[in-house]
Amino acid sequence: MTDRVGDDLGRLLPRVIFLWLTLASLTSGAPSPPDLVWSKVIATEDEDDRVTGLAVNREGRIAVVGVTQGGLFLPTPEYHDAFVAVYDGRGELQWGRQFGERLELTTATDVVWTSYGDVAMVGDASYRMTMSAPTGAEVYVRSYRPTGSHRWTYQLGGPQTDNGAALVESPTGIAVAGDTYSSLFGAAAGGNDAFLAELSAGTNGVTSRWGEQVGTSDWDVVNDMAYGAGAYYVAGLTYGAFAGPDNTSTDAMLIKLSSPGEVEWSRQYGSASQPQGARAVETDGQGSVYIAGYTFISQNYATGGLPDAFLTKYDESGTRIWERTLVTPGSDEFYGLDVDDAGNIYVGGVRNMGNRTPVSSDVYVAKYSPTGVRLWEKQFDFGISDRISRIVVDGKGERIWIAGTIYGDGVFGTDQNSDGFLAYLETPLLAGDFDGNGIVNQSDYNLWRQNFGSSNAAADANSDGVVNAADYTVWRDAMQAAGLGTAVPEPTATALLPTFVLAYAGACRRIGSIPAR
Repeated sequence: MTDRVGDDLGRLLPRVIFLWLTLASLTSGAPSPPDLVWSKVIATEDEDDRVTGLAVNREGRIAVVGVTQGGLFLPTPEYHDAFVAVYDGRGELQWGRQFGERLELTTATDVVWTSYGDVAMVGDASYRMTMSAPTGAEVYVRSYRPTGSHRWTYQLGGPQTDNGAALVESPTGIAVAGDTYSSLFGAAAGGNDAFLAELSAGTNGVTSRWGEQVGTSDWDVVNDMAYGAGAYYVAGLTYGAFAGPDNTSTDAMLIKLSSPGEVEWSRQYGSASQPQGARAVETDGQGSVYIAGYTFISQNYATGGLPDAFLTKYDESGTRIWERTLVTPGSDEFYGLDVDDAGNIYVGGVRNMGNRTPVSSDVYVAKYSPTGVRLWEKQFDFGISDRISRIVVDGKGERIWIAGTIYGDGVFGTDQNSDGFLAYLETPLLAGDFDGNGIVNQSDYNLWRQNFGSSNAAADANSDGVVNAADYTVWRDAMQAAGLGTAVPEPTATALLPTFVLAYAGACRRIGSIPAR
């Protein structure tokens, strides 16, 4: 009898393990693309306006920056002005500021919320904005209080052309990155060099802490910057040779710098004759770094002569892990990039299918898993030609903000000039789907265990600010609601497997499912 039961259990065990694995990876629903909740145009009549930067703080307040040729927040515009505007979570304007100089060019490229609640922005101005600015300085960093009053302005630069591209806040200060023809922080390498400067900024003003200039003998351009795990990452494009051959076309470049400004490594990717460039860079807090942009390279795919969008993942040592591309008959580029707490990547840009008359491009957003699987994608047709400049997501990946520029008549009813736009999207997550991949399973439980006791981390299902037992209950209930019953691990699935096997075997014996010999 014992041998017979043992033989029957031996035949039964593979079936039970298969059943367990099936249940443990039960798909409770496919990842859903986001829905458009609200959108607004940021524009003046019969003038060009563009939104170039976007930031959202923990309270959901939204800051955008851009450029305008009209009277967006000034009754009498100067010439080509920069602007900053703050909106509440419903998209209602709280305050806006516009500044410039008569017959001078003023731009804005990026914006951040500081730890002390200010809005800081970066851009270029072809004139002195402060009396203390060095001669020829063109890059500015300007800070506004939460109420919109000006706090301070800082300028840096040299006698040659300087461009401010990106701004981030780190634990040690506010860092600005860009490119310069001048010798800002040491001798120029030749052509246009990349630079990174860290500022000590606060409520009482700003001072320079350190700066680093790095470049090739050719042309190097910075488009974006990120901070993570104690290091800065600067991304853009180069005609020179950072970490590869000196090509006749541009390569995407990525440079990792420690604080205070020591270059740890640099990477570039391209071909001898086909251009490629990085538009955006972001880290995931675990050491990985991502760049996104455009490529004409047809090494593994056909581009049809128009650019394709790419997303590439590197580890902390600079090893390329994977690359994904968006390929259509038309022109595609990624301009914005962000990462949620679970390591999912969100890209935003422009997609042009090339099969419509008149030819038009749409706003495009997509979500990728940490392993590079595309989980969803969504297009929005706001005008004849649309483009995202920045994309921001919350920690759960549930709330998404996008901002950029539209051209021509569209859903906003704009004119033939360029106009800025701001939009808010929502992707309701499955209860218990902590990693946001559309599946409630063991990996979500593992993420809960990993982050247990952490604040503002993935697996905080009830949004109380900490990962605790209440969040486990959400996951357990979702598993049981899906029909898993006692298959929910308490505390681990492995520990319950023998019990589940024996219970199932006993049930089969009671109903005569185990045949007698």
